[in-house]
Amino acid sequence: MITSMRTTVIIDDALFREAKLAAAKAGCSLSDLVNQALHAALSNRKQPRPEFQMVTYGGRARAAHEPEDFNNAIEAEDAASLVR
Repeated sequence: MITSMRTTVIIDDALFREAKLAAAKAGCSLSDLVNQALHAALSNRKQPRPEFQMVTYGGRARAAHEPEDFNNAIEAEDAASLVR
């Protein structure tokens, strides 16, 4: 069952004229054009991404995956290689 609701919206005059012209060129009513545009706008919304959980093995230590952590690890490796 398809239902519809009559409602009032306030549209800028220039936008209204442009929409009426676009509807006429597409061979549809202004209501159809507005419905299509709303459907497209609402279906393009991004879905929230689930929180990322990094899988780690071998202990409960914090996984180093921040840029600062990478830099510290590289500096530690460089320092260790110079001592040998």
